[in-house]
Amino acid sequence: MASHKVTIKEVGGVFEVDMRKLHTKGGNTVVFHNDTDDPIAIFFPENDLFLGFAEQYNVIEVPAKASSIAYTVQGGQKGKKDNHYAYAVYCHTTGEFAIANSNPVIIIDH
Repeated sequence: MASHKVTIKEVGGVFEVDMRKLHTKGGNTVVFHNDTDDPIAIFFPENDLFLGFAEQYNVIEVPAKASSIAYTVQGGQKGKKDNHYAYAVYCHTTGEFAIANSNPVIIIDH
């Protein structure tokens, strides 16, 4: 199984997600890496993307200073038309959302 790293970094005072679209498959791992000095929260509108994610209330909290958290991709929702999972990254300290040319998205390929 493959592992994908999504890095959140700060460039000129703006938080950025380095990968706007991530294509992956069920069973693969996604590692969210916070390369900033501030804690962040990653919000997912749907809770069926990652194994064991329903208990997390659709939010991944990543501490500051080069912290990483990994989740295993579940494979997508049965009957979901496009298997696209948009998400948003929020910086607690600045009260701003990160940019990624548009909302970042994880796409489950079958």
